[in-house]
Amino acid sequence: RPSSPSGSLIASRAKQSARQAMAKFGEGDERWIVRDREDGTNVNSWHWTNKDMTRTGIDSLKRALSELAPTDELPDAPAAAHVRTRLEDVTVDGSVEALNRKGRQFLIYELEIHAKWVATVELVSEAGGAEAGAAAGEDDEALARRLQAEEDVRAGELSGTIAVPEWTHDEEDCAPLDFTVTRTKPFGDGVNADAVRVCARRLVERAVIGALT
Repeated sequence: RPSSPSGSLIASRAKQSARQAMAKFGEGDERWIVRDREDGTNVNSWHWTNKDMTRTGIDSLKRALSELAPTDELPDAPAAAHVRTRLEDVTVDGSVEALNRKGRQFLIYELEIHAKWVATVELVSEAGGAEAGAAAGEDDEALARRLQAEEDVRAGELSGTIAVPEWTHDEEDCAPLDFTVTRTKPFGDGVNADAVRVCARRLVERAVIGALT
């Protein structure tokens, strides 16, 4: 059915008005920001921005890991003692980048971590020497047993390596850790080296995961 003259006229005038309302290039309303801002301002942090944070991120992580010194009680020791662990020679490789989009910040990282760990056994408290034992009514045999037990506790050391082969921002949990024992300095007869190793592994892995997450 042919359109009515009045309908065609209305449509024609609507198209003409639309063309007149549209801005020509360079003649738009100043409120329309259709060109790059001369001052380079990223209004409301709307556009993607990125900043390399590798050096700062790696230095902070190395410092945090190097300062770890977790301890725990050593079971079945001849004297009240605990295992103390620490990390040495920490190395971190990879990249860290801070991203910003629409006012939201994201940290993107891919890192590989290696360190040496050391575990020693320390007395929780020392009762003192022969004078202290005599003052407490300790006979010679009891004093000798106690001093030997304390010496057994202090004697040894375990060490090894720990590695995080891949730690990335898109993993909810820390990647599995590689834990090895590379050196054992013998403890006294009263200290179970396997118990020290188990305790050291638990302490080191828990501390590293806590630092990363």
